[in-house]
Amino acid sequence: MAEVVSGVKSKKFSFRISPEEYRVLREAADAHGIWSLSEFARHAMGLLVNDKSKSPLETEVRELRTKVDMLSAEIERLTRVAPTPAFKGYSKTLPENAK
Repeated sequence: MAEVVSGVKSKKFSFRISPEEYRVLREAADAHGIWSLSEFARHAMGLLVNDKSKSPLETEVRELRTKVDMLSAEIERLTRVAPTPAFKGYSKTLPENAK
């Protein structure tokens, strides 16, 4: 399989995604410090195309790592936008029987 090489970009590739998929991808790109979704997509596709591993376990771990990154970005976003819930009877101290 040919390696992906950076250089002049003269071909266009596009596909449609849902607003939710866009939001998740945007946040994942931000979490990785990539400002352009095009660059993020090129990077992700390059990782898949250039994947030389033959191990299904390595592939599975890589996919899980990507999902964890996306979940982390979502948790971070929710932490920023959601107010801290006020739980009735919540106390920062542990009950006596839990010590």
